[in-house]
Amino acid sequence: MEDIEKKIKSLSKGDRIYLHPRSKKELAHFGKYQGNRYSESLKEDGILLALALSFSYEKLFGTNLWIPDRSLARITLIYPISYIRKEKILLYVGEDIGEGMRKNDNYYNYSLVSEIMKQ
Repeated sequence: MEDIEKKIKSLSKGDRIYLHPRSKKELAHFGKYQGNRYSESLKEDGILLALALSFSYEKLFGTNLWIPDRSLARITLIYPISYIRKEKILLYVGEDIGEGMRKNDNYYNYSLVSEIMKQ
């Protein structure tokens, strides 16, 4: 829990982050951290994320894969910090993104993410 708090508090505007859900029914997200903001609808603080890519877990050609989706790109998402604290979603920052994608069976998309990170 302390590591999670440290990670949240050390975020700086512009950091590349990858949010990976524990549930494969939810989307994974990659983008740039834009700060924290209170969400009236959530009634709590959230991470403001400028999305570059989202990933959905789908069956494709007989196997399940995390499929990239740019339809949500260029929107800003407020993601509840409590979800990160409760580890409903895993937070990876900067250099840890590749390892996070590897641990969560999404590493085959890392080359795409790393190209976006160069921009």
